[in-house]
Amino acid sequence: MHFEERSPEVLLLEIEEALILAGILIGGLFIVWYRRSRAYRLELERRLKAETEARRALELALLDPLTGLANRRHFEEIFHAAAEPGLVTKHALILLDVDDFKPVNDVYGHPVGDEVLRVISMRLNNAVKQGDLVSRLGGDEFSVIVFEVETVERAMEVAERLMGIVREPIAASGKLLNVSASIGLTLFPDQGRSPAEIYARADEALYASKTKKHEHRPIYR
Repeated sequence: MHFEERSPEVLLLEIEEALILAGILIGGLFIVWYRRSRAYRLELERRLKAETEARRALELALLDPLTGLANRRHFEEIFHAAAEPGLVTKHALILLDVDDFKPVNDVYGHPVGDEVLRVISMRLNNAVKQGDLVSRLGGDEFSVIVFEVETVERAMEVAERLMGIVREPIAASGKLLNVSASIGLTLFPDQGRSPAEIYARADEALYASKTKKHEHRPIYR
């Protein structure tokens, strides 16, 4: 209102003061924004680290470190839940051992043996339908739970396919290796049988298959 009454020097001084105040205000807002942004970033990094560690702990608890398949603990949890007496839907439990695997380790070394196990694991996992559970129980022992299999014939088809893909030549560290597999299987749940009894029956079938491994056929019990 009194613009015309002020001298240029006063106006310049007031403008400089206004600019200084504006700069202070902007600087203060920037500092607040920076601190909040940094605190948010640190919190986000903390959460991501915690989630990564939790995921890693879960993998260590449930997955086999060599093959990435489910480990024995994970297998037992799923198998015991699916083998509860009284359930109507049938599933197949397939136990698989790699035949003559020890000579691979003895002749070519454990790194080559580990590569063979990884290839077999990948083949088994790719040969079953989505949702089925392929596990490494330890060493050269594997299991496959094929869900919703109502007939022995269908379960045998899956087992024969698994046996066939294991027998295909395996390229490992510049070498072409040949191994085979013995397979025993059973259907579950079974009236009056506990999960331990069902597993034992599949294990008996596996043992029978190993005694006739040169026939290259799964055994059902």
